[in-house]
Amino acid sequence: TLPVILTGGGGTYSGFTANIVNGAVTTINFGTSSGYSTAPTVSISGDGGSGVNITCSINAGSINAFTYTSGGSGFTSNTPVTISGSGWTASGWVATVSTTGTITAISGGTS
Repeated sequence: TLPVILTGGGGTYSGFTANIVNGAVTTINFGTSSGYSTAPTVSISGDGGSGVNITCSINAGSINAFTYTSGGSGFTSNTPVTISGSGWTASGWVATVSTTGTITAISGGTS
């Protein structure tokens, strides 16, 4: 897995990673997160992949779910996940990629 990068909101995080299968992000391993006032923005970068569209939701200030519109394509390995927003800390998320190179899930860790 590759590390996940979380930006914005002045928080801290650790342990988020993304899984890649056949070029696409298939899951994100959850890390820890807290202090969210609004759902942060999720983005995946690196390894030459593109086209990812994933959103997340929060409950009691923590990220609790991801929704996949597109897993993207062209990723060559597990890749960093970027989650940004205001007033939060987060860690341990990983994206899992299908055999066709798209992200199919984000999982793991705690939020």
